[in-house]
Amino acid sequence: MRVLFKTSFASVDVTDVEVCDNHVFVSFDNQTRREDGYINVYRLYNRQTGSLDLVHTIRGS
Repeated sequence: MRVLFKTSFASVDVTDVEVCDNHVFVSFDNQTRREDGYINVYRLYNRQTGSLDLVHTIRGS
């Protein structure tokens, strides 16, 4: 396996990563308030720009 993109996030735990078609879904648990978790949806890694572009954030109610 080869790492194409690596980043860190403050005050959250990454709990799952899934790939579907041209998108990457990453779920996060907030370390202080678990009910404030969320899912970020990214476009697949772009080798030309070296980026993983955020498309949407899904938050709980």
